[in-house]
Amino acid sequence: RLGSVVSKNLIRGSNQRCIVVHGTDAVLVEDNVAYDTIGHCYINENGVEEDIVFRRNFGALTLIQPKERGIGESDDRAYTFWFSNPNVRVEGNVAAGARLGGFWYETFEHHPHGPYEHWPEYSDFIPKKRPFGTFIDNVVHSCGERGIRMYSPGYHSPHPFAFINTRSYKNYDHGIFIHGVQNMILDGGVFADNRIGIRNFNGRTIVRNLEILVTSDRVRRRDPEGCHGTTGIQQRINPGWNDGVVLENVTFGGLNGRGYDAHDVYHDCDNEQRGFQFYHLLQEKMFVGNSHLSGIQLREGTNRKDLVRIDCAWSEHPFNIKNIVLEDRDGTVGLTGNPGFYVSNDPTALGWIDDDENNVCAVHPEGCAVYCENACLRNVQVRTEGCEAGESGSCYYHTMVVDNGVKTVSYERHQEQSDERKHQYETVLPFGSYEITFYDQDGNLDESITTSDITIKFGDRPHCANHIDVGDIGLKTDAPTQNPTTPPLPEPLYSDNLLSPQDPIVKLGSRDWTKDPTLATDAIIDNYKLYGPDKHIPAFVVTPRSRHTCSIVQGVRVYTSSESKGKDPTSYRIEGRYLTSEDNDDDDDGWAVVSEGPIVLPSGRNADGDAVADATYYGTASFPSHVNVYREYRVTFPTVSSSSAVWLVTGEVQFTGFFVSCDYVMPPPTSTPTGSPTMIPTTNPTAT
Repeated sequence: RLGSVVSKNLIRGSNQRCIVVHGTDAVLVEDNVAYDTIGHCYINENGVEEDIVFRRNFGALTLIQPKERGIGESDDRAYTFWFSNPNVRVEGNVAAGARLGGFWYETFEHHPHGPYEHWPEYSDFIPKKRPFGTFIDNVVHSCGERGIRMYSPGYHSPHPFAFINTRSYKNYDHGIFIHGVQNMILDGGVFADNRIGIRNFNGRTIVRNLEILVTSDRVRRRDPEGCHGTTGIQQRINPGWNDGVVLENVTFGGLNGRGYDAHDVYHDCDNEQRGFQFYHLLQEKMFVGNSHLSGIQLREGTNRKDLVRIDCAWSEHPFNIKNIVLEDRDGTVGLTGNPGFYVSNDPTALGWIDDDENNVCAVHPEGCAVYCENACLRNVQVRTEGCEAGESGSCYYHTMVVDNGVKTVSYERHQEQSDERKHQYETVLPFGSYEITFYDQDGNLDESITTSDITIKFGDRPHCANHIDVGDIGLKTDAPTQNPTTPPLPEPLYSDNLLSPQDPIVKLGSRDWTKDPTLATDAIIDNYKLYGPDKHIPAFVVTPRSRHTCSIVQGVRVYTSSESKGKDPTSYRIEGRYLTSEDNDDDDDGWAVVSEGPIVLPSGRNADGDAVADATYYGTASFPSHVNVYREYRVTFPTVSSSSAVWLVTGEVQFTGFFVSCDYVMPPPTSTPTGSPTMIPTTNPTAT
C-alpha cells in the first residue's frame, strides 16, 4: 500500500535535513541523492509513520547540527538514515562519509513525538514495540563513528528480525553497534576495516553467513599502526542477565598482523588483533548465557589463536566474571581442531572439568582461557531469594558448596558487590548430579533453607550430547536423623522442558519409513514425520531421565516444522504409566490419560536445522491440575490440519512440569478390574 512517491531528487548543502516523512503513511522514498547536508537526512520523524519505504537512496557527508540550532531531536548526533519507528522498509541504500554514522534506529520508547504525543488515537501507540520492517542490501562506509547504531533505547523484538546482506566497512569505530536489542540476526554481508566490526551488548544476537575482515592488507599498508586493537566481533558484558552470541558460517580474515608497510618497514600487530572477544568482565556484571559457534572459516594466514580472546580483566579481582563458556560445535576454531569449549582459565570452572580424564584442555597462549576437548559444559546461576535491596538478612550466605559425591567446590558470596549480586553465585558445570549446601561466615551449615528460597537458572542448552539439565542439581536440605526410618524425598523441581536428546524414545503404530523418533526431542528443529492418521495413529513413547526418575507432566509444547501448515497436528493425546517398557513387555498395559484435546499451531514456520532455543513458532496446551507421577509417556497426534496430508510433521515436542521422586505421590490406579494386582501393592494381592 503506497501513496506518495518522492523519487529522483538531488539535495545538496541543506542546513536542516533532507527528506523527512512527518505524520504520513504509505510513502515511497526512492532513488534520491543527498550530499553535504546538516542534521538527520532521510528520516521518519514522529514514530507514528507506517508503510514507509526507503529504497536505493544515497547520502554522503552528513554533518551534525549544533545543539543550540536543533529542534529538540538528536540532530546534534546526526545520522544519514534515522528511524523513530522500526516498522519501515530499508532496502538498497548507501550511506557514506557521515560525520558520525549511517543508519540509526532511535525507536521512541514511550510515545510518539511531536503533536502526536497528545493525540487520543495514539495514546497506546509505542513506536519501540512496532514490528520490524526490513533491512536488506544496505551499505555504509567511511563514517566518523559507527556505521549502524541499534541503541538508545534499543529494540526488544518478541520475534527474530534480520539485517540481510549488510556491508559496513572503513568506519572509524564500529561497523554496527548493538545494545538493548533482542532477537536480532545478522545474515549475510561483509564487515571490514572497522575498529570493531560488530559490537554486541548482552542481548542474544545470531551472526551467520557473512565475512569479517578485521584489517585488510590495503589498510595495513596505508596505516601500519591501524591494526592495533582491531576486533571482528566484541561480546561486551552488561549488568544483569546476558544471553550468549551465536556464530554460524562466518569467515574471518585480516588477522595476520605481521607484514611490511609501503616503506618496507616491518610491523607486528599479531598480539593486538582479535577475531571474537569477550570484553568488560568486571565486578558488577553477570554473564550466564552459553555462546556457541559452528562452520567458522579462516582466511589464509589467519592463526587460530588470534580468533578467540577472553578478556583478562576477570583475573584482576576475585569477584569478576569467571564463567565464560563458548562452545565450538564442530572444532573449526578450537586450538586442537576438535569440538569442545573455550572456558575462563579459573579453578572454579576447571575444577570440575579436570576430574574427567577424557577431557583434554589446552591453555590459550594469549588471553585468559583454555580450550577443552570432549567437555560438555553449561553455565549455572544459583540465587537465594528474599533479600530486599540494602537488607542484610539471612539470605546473604557466606559460602555455597557444590558437591557431586566425589569432590566439593566452594563459592564465596560477592561481599563487595551490589545488593543485587550479593545473593547469587555463578559456576560452570559438566554433566553429572550435584547437591548444594549453604554455610554462614563461621562455617556453620544452614539447615533452614528450603528449595523455595533458591532459584536455579541455566544458560542455553549446549549442542553436545551429555549436559547438565534441570533435575541434575538441587538443594541438599535434609540432614540425616540418628535413627532414620525412611530416606528423605527430594522436593519437586520445575522444568520448562522435561525432555532431552538423551531420553530413551521409540516410535509406535506407524510405517517403517517414519523418521528416527529422537528427532522429536533433540533440541533441533528438524522435520519429524509421522505417517498420517488415515493409516495408523502415529505415536512415540519417551522416558524422561534425570537425577530423579519420575515426573509430573503439566503441559506440552509443539514447535512448527519448516513444512506446510497442512501437515501440522491439530490435536494431541498424552498418556503415562508408572512401569516402563523395561519392566513390562506389554506395550498397551498400564497407560492412563494425562491430557488430550486440541492444540493450535501458528502459521509461522521454524527453519529446519535451527536450535529450538532460537525458534519462535509453537503451540501449547496446559493442564496444571494433573498431579500424577509417571515414568514413561506415550504421545499421539490423532488429527492433522489438512485432510489430504499424507504426513504429519512436527519440529519439536517438549513437556513442561516437575521432576519428582517416584515415591512423591502414589501412582494412579489402573483401569484393571477390582481384585487384580495394583501397580505397587502394599499387601499380597487377592486372587480374582
